[in-house]
Amino acid sequence: MLRVLGIGPARRAGAVFAQRRFMAAAAAEIQVLADRASECLKKTRAVPWYTMAKEHMVPTRHLSRAFEEGTAVRRHWEFQAAQITALADHLYSEELGRADWGAVAREAEMALVDCLCLFDPGASRIQPRSKPAVGDWTPKELHALHSVVVNNFADMGTSEWQLVGVYMNIEGRDCRSMFGLIMNPCMREDVFEAVRDCLAKLPGWDDVQARLPIFGSAQSLQTAYYKYRHRRDQSASRGNQDSRETASPTKGRSPGPWPDPGASGIPVQPPPYAATVDQEVRRQLQQGGKVDWARVGSVVGESQLRCLEACRVDESKAGWTYHPDTFSELEASRVKRFVSMNYPRGTEPNARALSNFLWIHESDCASMLDLLRGRIVWDNYAANRIVNLRDRGVPLGRIASLISPVLTAKGMEKFLRDKLGPEKPRDMTAEEMDTVSAIVKEYHQKLAPNELCTKVRESVGDCDWTKVLGYINKCAGRLSKRDAIWLRDADADEMVRKILAGKTRIPNLAAALDVSKGALNVYLKAHERKMFPREWTLEEKEKALEYFEKFTGAIDWDHMSRHIGKKTPRQCRTMYKELRRMGLF
Repeated sequence: MLRVLGIGPARRAGAVFAQRRFMAAAAAEIQVLADRASECLKKTRAVPWYTMAKEHMVPTRHLSRAFEEGTAVRRHWEFQAAQITALADHLYSEELGRADWGAVAREAEMALVDCLCLFDPGASRIQPRSKPAVGDWTPKELHALHSVVVNNFADMGTSEWQLVGVYMNIEGRDCRSMFGLIMNPCMREDVFEAVRDCLAKLPGWDDVQARLPIFGSAQSLQTAYYKYRHRRDQSASRGNQDSRETASPTKGRSPGPWPDPGASGIPVQPPPYAATVDQEVRRQLQQGGKVDWARVGSVVGESQLRCLEACRVDESKAGWTYHPDTFSELEASRVKRFVSMNYPRGTEPNARALSNFLWIHESDCASMLDLLRGRIVWDNYAANRIVNLRDRGVPLGRIASLISPVLTAKGMEKFLRDKLGPEKPRDMTAEEMDTVSAIVKEYHQKLAPNELCTKVRESVGDCDWTKVLGYINKCAGRLSKRDAIWLRDADADEMVRKILAGKTRIPNLAAALDVSKGALNVYLKAHERKMFPREWTLEEKEKALEYFEKFTGAIDWDHMSRHIGKKTPRQCRTMYKELRRMGLF
């Protein structure tokens, strides 16, 4: 072909040499894996060597040598796999339920992941277990699963989960599901059932947390459990209500609300273990001791809270009546602790369970729960008691804590203002308004604001002073075309700077000056516009640009405002954005 194209002998020799050099380089780069070597060898039985060499564009000797090397590698891998499998069978631990892969890796002097890859489940007597339920896992297995995944597998795929399953001797999909639950704890139906089974067998939440170390703490596990139970009970009751409405024989109109069992006289069915709970409680009471609810729960086979809610024994229970003089903070703290430990936020506490826990009548416990929620019936005795304590100089915060732990001093102020406060101040009469107008007209330019207010106060008596100040401001503004607040510019400047710096507030200044907050706010806003004009002069812009170029880090806007002189920190921040947008620095 080269002769037909008109290529000479020298060029033909060079082309052949280049082709041989290319084929040699290609043969040097060929790497045949062990799993493909056997397939290629099978193919060579039907396909001649020269045909495969032509297909891969390599010499026949290089191709046969690559197949021989691949066969040797495959045999070496098979030998190592047999060794690892035999070693894993030998180091199988009945206590762990799996092979000790750390010892296997040390004996074989290989990495743990390589040992897991070489393990052959088909040739081993170790058979993987299936643990789809959360309760089937032991605490040691959960810790081992978390440790092996975190320490040896960074990016988890399907093949990696198979290796984790080999390590744990558990199905890979079960390991994947359980590890996802460990990393993102959530209360599911299977977790709820497992926790409920543990509560029936174990005495406390700390033991349940040690048995199922999924959540961060026993408190978080308890909160998640009760929240899930509350949601499930609500959905079940909603489903029962829907089924009742659907099964109603009345057609053409919607059925009325389902009657309350307690109000309609329909007997409430107790749980099946209620009789056993009552029997055990009576037996402990007859022995003359206090009821041990942990022991009751172990005898019945249910949790302590369920036994407390199911018990209907009311013998020898004490009474408790709310009284401001006999309010017990100790009992209130016990109630709050019981409610917080057993009923999460948003769940209605069970007064029967609290009654059995404190061994106090259920109606009194319901009153205590209402008291702790702030639902207080303000009778005359309580109101008089509050007034007496206030007159004796007891702080309102202390009075509130004596009545209920949820009351605050602000709540007591509201109660005193609404129930026991003085009568509302009267408005000014027409004669008093004329008097105030005449005083302001005569003295608003002669007297200082405080002196003018004192003179007006003497004439109006017990009127609403806020309205009087507003009327003074109105009269003075009508006369002088400005606010009825007269201050020196230096004092006004200081007040404005304190307000901008957050060191004081308008109500505090108004109380100190004995003026209305509205009038003072209007005056200071107008004075602020005079102190800090919105327009920037050329000198101020040059100062700002120098400041921005000098301080390249975080800018102290208060310091910059003082540096420029007549600009607020907010105006400095706005100018900074504008100069940056213009590209000046």
